[in-house]
Amino acid sequence: MALRFDLQSHSTHSDGTLPAAEVVRRAGEAGVELLALSDHDTVSGVSEAIAAGEEHGVKVVPAVEISAVDGTAAVQRELHILGYNIDHSGPVMTAKLTDFLADREKRTLRMRDALR
Repeated sequence: MALRFDLQSHSTHSDGTLPAAEVVRRAGEAGVELLALSDHDTVSGVSEAIAAGEEHGVKVVPAVEISAVDGTAAVQRELHILGYNIDHSGPVMTAKLTDFLADREKRTLRMRDALR
């Protein structure tokens, strides 16, 4: 029987609609055995997801989806880079993600201002 997995899921720690533990619980109910919580520019929900995975029989892979901007193209475009099996509690990772998240928020505010 094939392994059922979801390698890109989001929680309310970024743009998802459910808390990390609820994402894992519902994935388990749907038969998912391996799940990567890959919120945008943050790993703040990974520990919660891992704990929920232990409770619901889902192996949770620590992951992140890092936002980046390709400024070399004729028109700037946003890229999303996925990292799996990361050290979600390491100080270097969390510091860098704090910087990425701040940059993402600045881009969002610039887009808002441009739309106004």
